[in-house]
Amino acid sequence: MKKQILIFAFLIALVTSTFAINEVTVTGAAGIADGTGYSTLAAAMTAIGTSQSGKTINVAVNPSTTEPNTGISIGAGDWTSLTIYPTGDDITVTAAAPSANLITFNGADNVTIDGRKNKSGTSRNLTITSPATVTYATIAFTAIAQSNTVKYCNIKGSVDGAVGLILFGGTAAATNGNGLNTIDNNLITNAGGVRPRLAIYAPGNTTNPTVGINITNNEFKDLINTTIASPAYILIGGGATATSSNWTITGNSFYETETLNMSHSAANTTLNFIQLGTTTASFVGNDNNISDNYFGGTAKQCGGGTYTVVSAAGRGTIHSGIYICAVAGGTNSIQNNTFQKINWTNKIGSVNWRAIDVYGAANYNIGTITGNTI
Repeated sequence: MKKQILIFAFLIALVTSTFAINEVTVTGAAGIADGTGYSTLAAAMTAIGTSQSGKTINVAVNPSTTEPNTGISIGAGDWTSLTIYPTGDDITVTAAAPSANLITFNGADNVTIDGRKNKSGTSRNLTITSPATVTYATIAFTAIAQSNTVKYCNIKGSVDGAVGLILFGGTAAATNGNGLNTIDNNLITNAGGVRPRLAIYAPGNTTNPTVGINITNNEFKDLINTTIASPAYILIGGGATATSSNWTITGNSFYETETLNMSHSAANTTLNFIQLGTTTASFVGNDNNISDNYFGGTAKQCGGGTYTVVSAAGRGTIHSGIYICAVAGGTNSIQNNTFQKINWTNKIGSVNWRAIDVYGAANYNIGTITGNTI
């Protein structure tokens, strides 16, 4: 009997061990046998490294993973492509107490995180979530990370500092900066508890501006932190000269399922859906396209009930749908955006709600191709 129990215990340990090391499997990489398993996505990326010339690599996330608190670093590999995707439903990648960005594209190029099960269909089966409330992004692009895509994922976070759930870093010593990346068809929302200050943040760089970012067909849901002076869904920073340009922000929905009762102590709180340029004297570059977006409601495309904002007692909330302050010498296009089902209550008389708010010496084509609906 003791021998049978020992054998049974051994088999359980063997099965448990097998599952533990096969949470993330790698195929197509040099120096790694196809199907080799790793306990975390971080471990798989370390094993892959960067010397993968011409390789087409697939990284399959099988059950959910709890990553090291130091995060997942995807380096500047020389692969042809690297794709990360789930093989099941409701797969989550997270860390218990992050001391770094959860996923960092650290100079990485040609990487796709595809949240669809086996890269097929339209369902979001991969959730990338960070419980960090200060300093650290859920996904960050740094050190000249270009030509990457994150699509069909649930991206969650709670960082309430000036970081953003998705961060395009301001330091990049090459043309286009941390640009030419695509964020497409994701649900971007809070991780529960603390709400973020910013969903997407690109502080910019005057020497190598962040150029050519595509933010397309995403849902921005329940993101506004009502206790912060200047929350926003998308903030593209500005300076004395242009720091970002050629952004395409199209087909997105911005909505809240709960009333936003603003409570910051400042006399006027500024709340923007999309903000390019931080003030009327801090600029972005030109050739930005903001079109076909939906602002308002409690569901995508202005569906459901009413998006509601109430300022604090005796205070005001300056609320803009689209805010741009761009330098002279170029043109920005703002077409076919919808502002609908928005209820804005202000408790001081000197501030306004503005659907489209533009500054600077740039040219703005507003509704010249297809009118915006308010």
